Amino acid sequence: MPTVGQFEVDHIIPARLWTAISGTRGLRPLQALPRSGPYHLDNFAWSCSFCNIAKGHQITGQSGRRRFRLFDPRRDRWPDHFYVLHGHLLIVGLPGIGQATARALQMNDSQPEGPIGTRHEAIVAGRYPPAWARAWTGGRHG
Repeated sequence: MPTVGQFEVDHIIPARLWTAISGTRGLRPLQALPRSGPYHLDNFAWSCSFCNIAKGHQITGQSGRRRFRLFDPRRDRWPDHFYVLHGHLLIVGLPGIGQATARALQMNDSQPEGPIGTRHEAIVAGRYPPAWARAWTGGRHG
């Protein structure tokens, strides 16, 4: 979402898990992007309150029978893991990191005060989805 509402600072890797992740199966790629510490700017990301609350202290999520690390805005590109069809409310997570993140963060929770309600208001106001997050549809960019 564009930064027009209230956002929170999320720890990409929660501070309490900082030392526990080294050597955790499936998370070795975290070493490819060195971070300066749990309270350094390179471990923070803007997060809407819905995603921040749902994420909690998770660093992995389920996709199929496997667990994957969650989407990391410091190293991942949104279009590689998610898409949004123009004018639609749902965020579709691609298999692996995208699906694991969409489930863990409950991105499509349909409660009236949840993320879908907020997305609907933003669509009506013309603020969502941003052009870079739209999926290709019908041979043209949505």
